[in-house]
Amino acid sequence: MLRSVGVASILLGLWGGLGTAQAANDPLIVWQGGATIVSVNATCKAQLPGFSPGDLAHSVFRPRLVGDEPASALSLIFSRFAQAFFRTSGGGDQMHGPGNYTGPLIRSRVTTIPGGATGTYRFAITPAVITGATGLITIDGTINNFGGVVGCTMRFIGAYRPRGN
Repeated sequence: MLRSVGVASILLGLWGGLGTAQAANDPLIVWQGGATIVSVNATCKAQLPGFSPGDLAHSVFRPRLVGDEPASALSLIFSRFAQAFFRTSGGGDQMHGPGNYTGPLIRSRVTTIPGGATGTYRFAITPAVITGATGLITIDGTINNFGGVVGCTMRFIGAYRPRGN
């Protein structure tokens, strides 16, 4: 009797602990949706002529929900280009406001920048605080050095829903 109670307690403890860790971190919780380019500056028009207001991207947003998760990140995947933006400093922990990013990119001819691109961003994110239970997230964002092009500034708006695992 004592042995079965001990084993049951251990299993329940492990099961409960796994459930808690899994819900918070494993797998990481992400939101997916779409983003639309609102504007690009003259540098973008000259250096990245394939991007125009109205262009659509598939996008995944992964805000940092707890302290032991990786830095928040956003990806934009267009038909001939993809770039990820990993928060390195500044801004809120969930990418609210201004901050700095680094991240890989893949251009239309399957080329990239060794080591990835770096730049700054400014995101207005709704809601202000994101939890694992958040439904709809919207982002009005500006990215500087978009596409790895120094001085290229692109503004987008995006809407995201939780992605099931």
